[in-house]
Amino acid sequence: MRIQLDDRAEHLVALSAGVAHDLSLSSVDCRDHSTETYLVAYDISDPKRLRKVARTCEDFGLRRQSSVVLCRLTAADVVRLKSRLYDIIDLDRDQVLFIPLCARCAGQIEAMGRPIEPHDARDVVIVT
Repeated sequence: MRIQLDDRAEHLVALSAGVAHDLSLSSVDCRDHSTETYLVAYDISDPKRLRKVARTCEDFGLRRQSSVVLCRLTAADVVRLKSRLYDIIDLDRDQVLFIPLCARCAGQIEAMGRPIEPHDARDVVIVT
């Protein structure tokens, strides 16, 4: 039996494959943790979609600038975030960038003007 996938489902499968490919590269570079740090930047042409994208990204990370969010994501979180954004954005007019940062690079983010807290400052550790 062959399952017919619509365009959206095929795109999500491709997103998942891309995440798996990215994770297979983690042994080659300095990213070898269960969570990855991503700088998510977006350029959305419609104000209503812009607000939805901003809220969605903030569900996964901390806003650093108007259209920039720093996220610590598992592979499953990456797929969930991309899937939610795919349902919101206009693929012909909008753009969302996922920029992976290794821990060293994320720790070296510098700010001019208002200071920022470290990329892992809001991580929660439970000790029992």
